[in-house]
Amino acid sequence: MFRTISPLWLVVGWLLVLSALVAASVADGARISTSLLLFVLGISPMVVMGFVANNAAPPTVAEILFRAQTRDRER
Repeated sequence: MFRTISPLWLVVGWLLVLSALVAASVADGARISTSLLLFVLGISPMVVMGFVANNAAPPTVAEILFRAQTRDRER
């Protein structure tokens, strides 16, 4: 199931849920600064993951072979 989900769909889903939460907080009478803080706290994990993903080292040959070997044992 998770192999068919695109990272773009995950980001879009995350942003939709986040925007719904911010809209609900504004509709509930929260201040704009509180809603902005909620938005920043909600978007910060995606920013951190983006920095980590861009700076991550590519997997070594040993890591690739180990993954392939353990998948064969699971079957």
